[in-house]
Amino acid sequence: MSEIVKELWRQIVFLMNKNTKASKDVDSIKLHLSKIVDLLIDELNNVKSTTRNERAEMNIIENHFSRDKDFAVDENNCDWPIFNFFISHNIFEVFFLWSISCADFLTDLEYEQLYHFKSLISTLLQREETNLLFLKQIHRPLLLLVNQASFRHISSIEYQLVMVLNQLCACVCKNNQLFQIFFEPLLLDVS
Repeated sequence: MSEIVKELWRQIVFLMNKNTKASKDVDSIKLHLSKIVDLLIDELNNVKSTTRNERAEMNIIENHFSRDKDFAVDENNCDWPIFNFFISHNIFEVFFLWSISCADFLTDLEYEQLYHFKSLISTLLQREETNLLFLKQIHRPLLLLVNQASFRHISSIEYQLVMVLNQLCACVCKNNQLFQIFFEPLLLDVS
């Protein structure tokens, strides 16, 4: 499975690096990213629930990694190879940064990203793996996207944004330390 993800990502990067942004290329990128996220969610759903020792390790991540640090992953980890690839290649952030250069397709790309985050967060909530949201490779592009989408007044974007924010609030209810990552930056910007 991880070989499929690597090939899909290679194709995405190739299309992103093209000088022109044709509709068919953007559609291919969206399709490939959807496949990658689907495979990631399937992997998360199929891996056994975390054990007590793994929970302790996740608490270490939560308590000792600030939101400004990347979490190093071992791509050879047998348990979550797709997740590790996803994190090590910072797929969400790369996609977000590329998408802002696509003015003609920005609405569709924002919608896709919000939808993927909604799916991922929903899976993490169901599996009680919300600690993974502490990873900079997940929360940083999510915050960037939420910030950008919050200024859009398009009903489909607003709907997905509300769904993502609702799920983030549910995550904060399960783990109040997530508040510092997702909501304190907003409080600091108000002043």
